[in-house]
Amino acid sequence: MMQDLQREYEQIEVPEEAKDRIARGIEKAKKEATSGGGRHRAQLRLLKGAGIAVAACLGVMVLLANSSQSVALAMEKLPVIGAIARVVTFRTYEDQTNHFSAHVEVPKVEQEQLTGEEDSEETAGVKDESAVAEGLEATNKTIEEYGDELIASYEKDLAQSQGEGNYSLQSDYKVVSETEDYLAIEVDTLLVMASGSEYRKTFNIDKRTGQILTLGDFFQEGSDYITVISDEIKARMKQQMEEDESVIYWLDSDVPEWDFKQISEDTSFYFTENGDLVIQFNEYEVAPGSMGAVSFTIDKADLDGIRK
Repeated sequence: MMQDLQREYEQIEVPEEAKDRIARGIEKAKKEATSGGGRHRAQLRLLKGAGIAVAACLGVMVLLANSSQSVALAMEKLPVIGAIARVVTFRTYEDQTNHFSAHVEVPKVEQEQLTGEEDSEETAGVKDESAVAEGLEATNKTIEEYGDELIASYEKDLAQSQGEGNYSLQSDYKVVSETEDYLAIEVDTLLVMASGSEYRKTFNIDKRTGQILTLGDFFQEGSDYITVISDEIKARMKQQMEEDESVIYWLDSDVPEWDFKQISEDTSFYFTENGDLVIQFNEYEVAPGSMGAVSFTIDKADLDGIRK
């Protein structure tokens, strides 16, 4: 393999212009070394050795970049898909009025220009940049509107109470999962009044289009994924309650209208990097407040046959 690499390296053509510049540089260094005595000659030997090492390194880098497109992409620090670059804070809202306080971080997903061949394996299926930008604009607007709703609710309660009483709103975000195809941003919100309430909202973003994905987008058309996932959650609820008396879910309870029936298309979720499905519930949604915000992880094997 090394011999093959060496042969490919030796076959790399150096432009004549580059050869001329190198020759002129070497000639200039020789003259300076000759006129400067032993110290300059020693420096020339060092420079010569360093130059050979640098040239060898550059040659290997050129060879790798030309022999493997995936290596070239990695060297250029390109995203795997190329359209979605990073998540940043779009807006920070802060307020402190009497006993009312709020701190809300609103995220935004930025776009990076696509690089490389349009028909390459790494960029296959990626829409053109303008289409991705359009999808991403709508996605960021949806995320921003969610943050605006939190802020508007806080300001409404503040106006009604004039800041009297204890009220705290804290909302932040984090990337909970990222794969080659999509990105999941979780917005965590804690509202404290007489007691605390936890809320979690996860936005799943398609890297290829910039658009928000729904739960149904991950499953085959016509598959009864709602029932499959709901039954899995119910089974886990029962198992946890049997194993620990302190665990309580609203399932077969004394108040049937409170009982968990099934998830909806709007239920918060994300997929882990290895393909497991995480379903998230807000505090009080499927259990008493003592349980807080709860989540259930469903193994990808349990969803075989209905996933896209």
